[in-house]
Amino acid sequence: MILVTGETGQLGYELKKLLPPGTVFLGREALDLADAAEPRRLFEKYRFTALVNTAAYTQVDQAEIEREKALAINAKAPGILSELCRKNGARFVHFSTDYVFNGESSTPYRETDPIDPINYYGQTKALGEKSVLDANPEALVLRTSWVYSQHGKNFVKTMASLGRDRDELKVVNDQIGSPTWALDLARVTKLALETDLRGVYHYSGEGTCSWYDFACAIKERLGFKARITPIPSSEFPTKAKRPRYSLLSKEKIKRDLGVTIPTWRESLDQMLSSFT
Repeated sequence: MILVTGETGQLGYELKKLLPPGTVFLGREALDLADAAEPRRLFEKYRFTALVNTAAYTQVDQAEIEREKALAINAKAPGILSELCRKNGARFVHFSTDYVFNGESSTPYRETDPIDPINYYGQTKALGEKSVLDANPEALVLRTSWVYSQHGKNFVKTMASLGRDRDELKVVNDQIGSPTWALDLARVTKLALETDLRGVYHYSGEGTCSWYDFACAIKERLGFKARITPIPSSEFPTKAKRPRYSLLSKEKIKRDLGVTIPTWRESLDQMLSSFT
């Protein structure tokens, strides 16, 4: 049996379409990872062979304020879950982010490159990776970036909504990465479970873009009225600093899983073809 946390998140939503009948999905109402006692209750209530932890504190700017909550959910709870999985003989899959890197590279980040987060959200995710692997070296950590889907809050849905209502959208053009369709990530997660993948891996859409490029591609597909204006990050101040460059190398996962990763434009087009 597989147990999945983060039922209402983008990835949890997509995994529901793919994982076998009998998989248990838990939302924050059933499992509050900010409470250190909650993870242990899972192992008292359920018997499972794999735990997929898609739950996370993902509000990058708010994490600068709600530090204790972000740390509890992103770092402390995953470490506890990972340790309990090891002790109970269950697989553990955890998700991390491109924001563990400082953005000073000019080539795609590999799994072995040193991490150096520049905001508190990234720090909590980096600590989460360490706590997971320290507690359970057999765990799988999947780093991803710029996740979007038809479900939940994400950049694509924000652009679609604002693009219909406004005359102009200003979008930063000096932060570089690659968008990831949550359904693509869910598919590779299912394959990773089936092949017993372990260690640290990267997965995102193929190709490179800025947030401005991403917004333009969304407009091209949806045809909303707002014009899109590129701006530097300095004109869009945020509480948390963002990495300038956070493209992830996927060579390791392509080699070990034998997957062909679609370009971010291909996946975006497929997702938006049924967008409502």
